[in-house]
Amino acid sequence: MGGSERVRVAEAGQPGSGAAGSAAAGVRLGVFYDGGWYSGLWHFLAEHSQWRAKLNFFGVHGMLRWHLHGVSRVPVEAITVVEAHYMLGRPGPDGMDYRGRAAGPLWDLVLKRSGITRHDAKMTTVGERDADDRLNRLVAERARKGKLDVVALVSGDSCHLSLIRRLQRDGVKVIVPTIYQEYPGDYGERELIYTAPGLGRAADYAPDWMTLIAGTLADRSYRLAYPFEETAAGQAVGDGRDRDGWRHGTVNQWEGGRGFGFVTDTRGVHWYVEARAFRGDADGLAVGCPVRFRGQTSVERGRKYPQIFRAEPC
Repeated sequence: MGGSERVRVAEAGQPGSGAAGSAAAGVRLGVFYDGGWYSGLWHFLAEHSQWRAKLNFFGVHGMLRWHLHGVSRVPVEAITVVEAHYMLGRPGPDGMDYRGRAAGPLWDLVLKRSGITRHDAKMTTVGERDADDRLNRLVAERARKGKLDVVALVSGDSCHLSLIRRLQRDGVKVIVPTIYQEYPGDYGERELIYTAPGLGRAADYAPDWMTLIAGTLADRSYRLAYPFEETAAGQAVGDGRDRDGWRHGTVNQWEGGRGFGFVTDTRGVHWYVEARAFRGDADGLAVGCPVRFRGQTSVERGRKYPQIFRAEPC
């Protein structure tokens, strides 16, 4: 935990204090991804971490909201991701793709489904050329125009230090999750995924990525989107029900015209759900919508997933 994370929204709850405004007014959170750096984090967690699972954008946003809720005492319902942006290099006309880190059509679809705005940086033979500068300008502009209370920087580069100080001068709080992990590379060498030390020290909130994920998976009170695309390796799934029998989850696929979809619960289990389970309230559903539900945990013959028999948006 970063030293500046001692700042509480008890004191930030005064007007004009950034992360907080009042709980009634809500906290406007903007999330900004350095796509090249996030790609490295994504691959590390999917291939080398103890969980061997792929991060989910809705899960990242949920963990950020839950962390801010924990350190600020602001109700999690009042902390809203009002916008999210992703900066990454684009292949040139020759189709060049630097180490597989350039964004492509499938990744564009993931960003669109996750409600994240794509932004392009230039690519050269050695990688992105202007991504960091473009990201800094983008964050500063959106923090001002979007009237953000908190900016989350998903990056590890020290070039964002001046941006953090500028945001703080303008009354905007900054959260930068941090990491320092070595892992074996493809050819036996040691690779490193890390956050520049100065970023964590400069930010108002600096949770460690590994602690953030582990804490979320272990927290039975967590009710936001599951961090990963699939159940993490070695995780005790448990029952996942509240005392009143309801489970919580997030819509990860919705075929409205066909009347069915899928929900991932807070334990990482995927559920099949039909529109009729919502009792007429399914018209406004979309990917990312939080729901609570009841269902049959055993999988019926001929089905691949347990089925929800009653659900409602929440």
